[in-house]
Amino acid sequence: MTFSRLAMTTAAVILLAASLVAAPAEITLKPGDKAPALSQVDWLKGEPVSTFQSGQVYVLDFWATWCGPCVRSIPHVNELASSRKKDGVTVIGVAIWPSDSMVPTKTFVDDQGDKMNYTIATDIEGATAEAYMTASGSRGIPTAMVIDREGVVAWIGHPMDGMDGVVDAVVDGSFDMAAEAEKRAEQQKSQEVVQTLSEAIGKALQANDWEAAYENATKLAELDERYGSVNSVRYQALLYLDESGERAAELGRELLTKTFKEDPRQLNGLAWFIVAPDNGMPEGMADLELAMLAIQRANELTAAADPNVLDTMACVQFAQGDHQGALKTQEAAIAILEADEGGSESSREAMLKKFRETLAKYRDAQNS
Repeated sequence: MTFSRLAMTTAAVILLAASLVAAPAEITLKPGDKAPALSQVDWLKGEPVSTFQSGQVYVLDFWATWCGPCVRSIPHVNELASSRKKDGVTVIGVAIWPSDSMVPTKTFVDDQGDKMNYTIATDIEGATAEAYMTASGSRGIPTAMVIDREGVVAWIGHPMDGMDGVVDAVVDGSFDMAAEAEKRAEQQKSQEVVQTLSEAIGKALQANDWEAAYENATKLAELDERYGSVNSVRYQALLYLDESGERAAELGRELLTKTFKEDPRQLNGLAWFIVAPDNGMPEGMADLELAMLAIQRANELTAAADPNVLDTMACVQFAQGDHQGALKTQEAAIAILEADEGGSESSREAMLKKFRETLAKYRDAQNS
């Protein structure tokens, strides 16, 4: 189980823009280029790989403990490491872009045990991130790179977006390097568009320019469904642009019944945005009915087994004045977390601490 929540807040979108680091003036690492040596890393687990050995295939998974999508991809990466080891494939998780507030990489890896049963290294002063991520124009994590039997970068992409097929082709010798290089060039152009729109959204939000925020968020949302969370900016902007709340309500119902209908994470994010203390919403504009409909659908899709969804539902219930309901739902969320043995123990304990603090608030409200 992954212990994270897609919080649809203004801050989250500003972080999206900030996380897409600026591309270098020139891309110096692309499919077909020799892979730099992993010389500026500390090895935390497995045998160090000082050089890429001829005849061996390597998969580099660039990640961080603070990155929810990275954590969600770990089981997939672990399965690849296990299933392809016999074919001479070595998987290396390279931790980059550390944050002072994150779970320390070694602590996280130790907690995972055999669930991260592959080699792990951590970047030293950003040197490896510079040599691979910045040089290739890769702006977000997780990012995986496949190194072929000649020590050449064959592929760059998301570890859960076609990587397995690439590894198969590299192993059996059928991989088309020229075609991949052309495809990567097109992806770079698309990423530049995302970068531009994300930066524009961030600037508009900081300036409270809701027209520009809405316009650029709409463009980004339409560009690719992976940026669905940016619909929160569209929703928030409409609350400021139309004091009646009608346009925001219309968009909210569209997200609920169409865009996010089968996506519990986005539905959870929509509900959380409406009730979160730091949501930046105009006073008196919280659509608690929409929040409840969204979180009920998310809870249905997750079979009432996701603690994040239940935590959000409890928050919505509390906002609606149903203190007893909030108390019971929060207790259910805590019970699921306490019983679960997956994920990072340190992350789970941190989450339990927050959930218990929230539960105490609900109890105080009920007893007052």
